[in-house]
This record gives sequence, structure tokens and C-alpha cells, in this order.
Amino acid sequence: MMCMWRTHWRQLYVIGSVQHIMLDYVKGKLKHKQRNRIVVEVFNASLGINVRVPDNWVAELNVGDTVCVYLYMMVRESGIDLYGFRDMRQREVFEDIISVPNVGPETAIRILAELSVDEFTHIVGSGNERMLASIRGVGPKKAERIIFHLRDKYKLPERRDDWDTAVEVLTNLGFERQKVWKVLQEINWKDKDLEAIIKEALAKL
Repeated sequence: MMCMWRTHWRQLYVIGSVQHIMLDYVKGKLKHKQRNRIVVEVFNASLGINVRVPDNWVAELNVGDTVCVYLYMMVRESGIDLYGFRDMRQREVFEDIISVPNVGPETAIRILAELSVDEFTHIVGSGNERMLASIRGVGPKKAERIIFHLRDKYKLPERRDDWDTAVEVLTNLGFERQKVWKVLQEINWKDKDLEAIIKEALAKL
């Protein structure tokens, strides 16, 4: 079987079975950027990889920067598409979104261009269909479907005030907000006071 990866300058042909190709990330120099695509020139490989990324990230990057892009490879009959993300957490959320029936990668990438990971999980966890539906390409039906399938995963804790306090304390200590949210979501809050929650989070960060 012959597979084809399109790059900005050429086409790279790969012989073999697509299911055995595994790309996790690419690191190199940003050679070219468009509104929602970048070309990463892999160091010492004479290879440029064209990746679809969230629009808002493209705006932050400059040609010549060294970038590390976490990849998701979408295999279709028409070819292979590479989607890129600034970190593993953003990629995980992308995978969650496309796991929802009839929600494709373009919708997922548009959502992540408009919302941070924290904002998205908060919107879904709180069941805010109106906010999610306002994003271009989503609409009421998709918003309802996404929240129905993902709300339990991103469910916000009942002790909202304690949650906000924990986030504030941990971010003030210098931890990244996205990592803080992820760790707090993993903790079992039942029968634990705020001090115990913060101590457990610190042990995981």
C-alpha cells in the first residue's frame, strides 16, 4: 500500500501499512505559516511537514521559531491529514471532541481555536450549550451532542468555591493553569477539605 503525505514543497511517499505509522510529535523550525496551517522543517532531515493547527496558535508563532507540535494523524480514503497542537492536553481534548458522533476534526479544531482547554472543559462541564453553539461551525445541535457525550467527563465539582480557591492557590505558586485543572479533575474530592485537596494536587504536579 502506498501512502502520501503532502508537504509545502513535495510529496513524501511511504510504503507499507498505514495502521503501522505512528507520529507523536514533530520538532523543528517554523518554515512557513498560513491562517490555519504551518510547515515545520524537521532538523537535519530535509523534510517539511504541513500541519493543520488552531488559528489562534498560528498568530502567536513567527517564521524561524523552533516549535514542538503534538500530532494527530487522521487517515481517510482521500489521504492523510495531520492536525497539530501546542501540548498533549490540547490533543487529548481534540480526541475527546472527535469521539462524539458526527463531530469531525474541523469542528474540533475550530473549537480549540476559539477556546482554551480550560474554557472548553468549563463550558461543557457546566452544560453551557449557548456559549458552545456560538462558535462558528458548531451550532445548537452539535453543541447539545458534545455536551451530552462529554459532560460527565468534564463535570465540575459541587464545591465550586473550593475549586476556584484551589486553582488560584496553585497557579499563584507558579503551576500552569491547564496542568492545575487536569490534576484537580483527577482528584476524588469526596470527604476531603480544601487543604487536603491542595496537598494532593501539589503531590501530583
